[in-house]
Amino acid sequence: MGFDKTKFIAQYKAETQEHIQKLNQGLLRLEKNPQEKELLETMMREAHTIKGSSTMMGYKRIADIAHQMESGLQKALEGKLKLEKMHFDMLFKSLDAIAPLLEDKVTWEDTGVAHPFADDLCNQIQDVFSGKAAKPAASHAKIKHPATSARKKEPLPAPAIVNQPAAVKQSLIPEDTLRVDIDKLDKLVNFSGELLIAKIRLDELSKNLSHKIETQPEIRDACGALVKELNKVDNNIDFITKGLGDEVLRLRMVSVGSLFNTFPRAMRDLAN
Repeated sequence: MGFDKTKFIAQYKAETQEHIQKLNQGLLRLEKNPQEKELLETMMREAHTIKGSSTMMGYKRIADIAHQMESGLQKALEGKLKLEKMHFDMLFKSLDAIAPLLEDKVTWEDTGVAHPFADDLCNQIQDVFSGKAAKPAASHAKIKHPATSARKKEPLPAPAIVNQPAAVKQSLIPEDTLRVDIDKLDKLVNFSGELLIAKIRLDELSKNLSHKIETQPEIRDACGALVKELNKVDNNIDFITKGLGDEVLRLRMVSVGSLFNTFPRAMRDLAN
């Protein structure tokens, strides 16, 4: 019986979107300082990760594009070329092509990223990083992106639960996180709400019982100590319920940075 990849497709797509986002952010910083070796190595690792996971999941076109990106960045790291605008334009164009390739084949056809496009793009990357491609005029260079519809349909990257530091070195290194489905978090929020309702009911019962003991001396001696213990437990549950509810809501919230991280790349494209 062969390995069933279908159950991992959603996770693969989400993780690849995260790597695309990190590459977009890192390449924007690298464009300002192309000689930063550590950042170059980080970008290579991101491209290598996309290549490896795409190969394993059978997304050959994405693996081929990521492989060419990795090879180009490796040449820059080894000092065989100096990264210039045309190199970054090609790298960004490659990232724009990967996103629609994560979708189904119908989307490929609709957005113009079917097999010939992916092959041509790989050849273009090779030409640019090997020096075969003509260097565009500095003042009139234009970026050729994939079809506009592909850019419109590109989904937002999966938001991170943790806050990302501003420092380049730290923001590009994955932190210790655990991927959890949103549906599971929603269920946890619902359970927390039901627990709160049960806690309110317990409060009412505890207060009613305390009132009866105060007004009926004949049962005070028999049940007084028990009611005191019940009140202690009730207060303890109250503390735990409040803390649990707060933490669950924090888990369900996402960083607003996930909405604004796409702006720097968009501004670069608009400026060009």
